[in-house]
Amino acid sequence: MFQSTHTFTIEIKKLATVRFIIKSSDKTGGSGAKFIVRWVSKELVKTPLIEAIMISTQSGQGVSFVS
Repeated sequence: MFQSTHTFTIEIKKLATVRFIIKSSDKTGGSGAKFIVRWVSKELVKTPLIEAIMISTQSGQGVSFVS
């Protein structure tokens, strides 16, 4: 579980991926996971691609979306 009071830094290598998994039973913060991403670089780089994916298969139905 992540909370808004937690701030941390992750160094991501070129073409790398970072994944955060929030359990569907986690109701902290209301409906939906919320992330604020701040990025910096010591050299000129292209803006990173930030994407959210939600997948659920509860009740025998498959529901998913991509932001």
